[in-house]
Formats: sequence, C-alpha cells, structure tokens
Amino acid sequence: MNKKLYALPLLAVLALSGCGTKNNSTPKETSNGAVPEGGTVVEKSAETEKLAALAQKASKTLASTESVGATISSTGISAELASTKLNGKVNLGSFELKAGGVNLSTGNKENTKAGVEFSGITASVKVDGALEEGSENQIAIDKSFTLCKTAAYLDNGNIYVDASNTDVGTFVSSVANVVKPYASLILASLGQEQAAMMVQPMLDIFSSGKEAVDTFFKTTLGISDYKFKFENVVKDDNYPLFSKIESELDAEEAKKVVTDLKTTLESKTGLKWDDIVKFYTYEDESSALQFDINKEALGSLVTPEQLEGYQIQFSDDTSFKAAVLFNQDGFPVSLSVKENVGLTVGGEALEAQFGSKLTIKESGDIVFAINNTNPVTFPENYDGYNTLSFPSFPSIIPGQTGERE
Repeated sequence: MNKKLYALPLLAVLALSGCGTKNNSTPKETSNGAVPEGGTVVEKSAETEKLAALAQKASKTLASTESVGATISSTGISAELASTKLNGKVNLGSFELKAGGVNLSTGNKENTKAGVEFSGITASVKVDGALEEGSENQIAIDKSFTLCKTAAYLDNGNIYVDASNTDVGTFVSSVANVVKPYASLILASLGQEQAAMMVQPMLDIFSSGKEAVDTFFKTTLGISDYKFKFENVVKDDNYPLFSKIESELDAEEAKKVVTDLKTTLESKTGLKWDDIVKFYTYEDESSALQFDINKEALGSLVTPEQLEGYQIQFSDDTSFKAAVLFNQDGFPVSLSVKENVGLTVGGEALEAQFGSKLTIKESGDIVFAINNTNPVTFPENYDGYNTLSFPSFPSIIPGQTGERE
C-alpha cells in the first residue's frame, strides 16, 4: 500500500472533516489567539524534529477516526471607516456555528450524515456622508439586523435547509429598507440601468414588511415555512465524502511535511518562520503552535508600490495572533484567532474621493473547538421539507406579467 505524502500544512488537518480523536483530549484550550499557559518553548534547533513527531502522532490518530465535531464561535467582529466625506461602522455580534458528521471517510450514501447549525447573529450598520456633492447623494444608514437560528443537513444524498426559525421575512425586509434608497443610484453609476429597473420594484415590495416578503417567496418558490430540500445533490459515486488516510507517516515523511510547511509559509508571505512561530510542549504531552504577526511584520507584506501609491501606515496596536492546540494524540482540538488592524490609506486619487486620508479599523476573534463527537442534532425525519418550485413570475411585481421558463 502506498503511503500518502502530506502536502498540506499541519493546520490543514483542521479542515479534514473525517477526523477525530480519542477521549483523552486535554481540557486546555486556546483563547484570544494565544496558547494555554504553562507550556515550554521548544528550542529552534529541536523544533523540526519535535514537529515531525507531532505529525506522526496526528497521522496515526487521523487514520483511525470516523466522526468529527467542530464548534466555531466569536464574541464579535467590528470594522470602522472614517474620512472627511464618509464614515461607517459595521458590528457583528457574538455567534456560534456547530458542524459535524458521521461515516465521512468510510460511509456510503445511506449511512453518511453531515450537518451545520448556526445560532444566529445580530448585525448593526451605520454609514453617513456622501462622496459626491448634492443632497440626492447623501447616505444616512443606522440599522440593526438579526438573523436567527438556521440549519442545514446532508442525509442520504439530499440537502435539507431549515430556516423556519430564521425569521427570513423580517431580515429581508430590514435589509431592503437599507438598500432601497441607494440601489438604483449605485447600479446606474455602474452602467446597470436595466438591472436597476428590475431591482427597484422588488425592493419596494420587500421593504413594505415581513408579510410581503413571505408572500413573494411563497408565490415564486413555493416556500411557506422556510423548510426546503434539494434532492440527490450528492451522488452515489461521491462517497465516501473524504478520503481515509491509508497509513501513518514514517519519520522521513513527517520531517518533509514540517520542512514543506515552513518553506510554503515563507515563500507565500515573505515572513520568516522563526520570527513569527513558536512551538510549545506541555507536561501532559499536548503541544501548541503560536503565530504572532505584529505591525512590522504586517507592514512587510505591503509592496513598495502600494506603500508609495497609497501611503499605507499601520497603527502601533496592529497585530494578528493565532494559536493551535494539539492533544496528546496529535489531534488539533482548539484554534483561536485574534486580530486587531488599524491603518490609514492615502494618495492623491483616494484623498480626492474621500476628502482626506481614509482610516480603517478592524478587530475580532474566532475560536474553533474540535473533537470526535458530532454536535449536530439531526431531525428524526424530514417531513415538511418541500422541493422548491418556480411558478409564473408574480403579478405583485409591477410590469412583470410573463412566465418564467
């Protein structure tokens, strides 16, 4: 049997949905982009050897697992833009997304399941100002939106979407009220006058309220309770969904994985592995990787042409941090990302448009928790999930009386 040579970096195992681990995973976890306390930094002279040993343990674990569960969460993400002519701020509230599946690397159409459950999110948008003179070009938005719980499942080759608790009507109506005053202006400025003529009547309907949105979707797509299905999406020959790891890495293959990982990171980013990465080990035989990119390192990613043309400057508190925790079996059980980016962008053309240099701030955090249990609760049956239909184009849209093909 041919052994597989891992071309993906160690972090890519986070994306292998057919993976899991034993039940002796460490209770520690990463947070705010940092590894757990209590670790010992591995000397650079011994790092490759110890990372290779970790890769070998991971390959053994991944070769013997069938189920996986992942939870992605955040306490919030925000972005701000400030200039003389235009200011804006977007906030995304806390959220949680659970994903999991069973029989992903050995199953068939009948016994493979995968699912995603999203807890919902509240977003707020505030924009004021205008890039062009004239009252008709003024933008004044101060709105909040809530997208409630949504779930999707893959079962027996079919995909089922449950948006019955999402309150689609209210969400779409809220977005339409924000977009409506500016849609035609924006599309026309892009030379899309015909699109503007079609979009505006629909925005008029959607912005009138939840009931109008619900009626539109029921009439056009046959959606009445926002539970619908797409049949036979994944065919029999697409199973298993993920290739099972056929054998473990030997010492030389593991060392090559680590060397390739370091080479790839440095060639793609221009950053030095030794400058931004530290490897930690713990007394319970777990381990962790810390990635730490500061203002200077991020600045080095900007080309000289961009620096000159856009006068890009990063604020002193700009940083990007990420940490991955591996349990005693070498399985990545926790990933945390924390970023805080502030910069100003200028240049003659940009400052003429915005009236000044543009200040941009962005911050947020994301945490991944991974284990060998599936956190998604699948429905006992899929009664009430309907296939989407496309009847005649609704007469509720002015000027649209023809039928869809």
